Amino acid sequence: MILNEYIQQYEFSEYTLFISTGGAEIPLDDYNVDVWIDYCSKKYCFTFFTINNIKSLFIKNKKEGECKNGLYFTCPDMIILEELSIENIKNTIDGLIEECEIEQFKCVDL
Repeated sequence: MILNEYIQQYEFSEYTLFISTGGAEIPLDDYNVDVWIDYCSKKYCFTFFTINNIKSLFIKNKKEGECKNGLYFTCPDMIILEELSIENIKNTIDGLIEECEIEQFKCVDL
């Protein structure tokens, strides 16, 4: 379900998945998206990147002088995929739940 032009919602048996697309069509191989899920009455937050997007961000940062002129890149809730697709995002979240690794992505309420 598309909630608005910026957020897509998907209902699965264990959780509800929200993807913030920034209003853009998502290229599968060079992009990043903010994702959150409602699971067991808690919210978990992720930023999914593709490998190519991280390379593109390094190039951009070198040109624009960000991150010490492209020396580094960081994102605390980062997950890297080869391809951004709903299937890959869902399977990754399922794996985090199955492997009990989901708690490291719990959102902090401010």
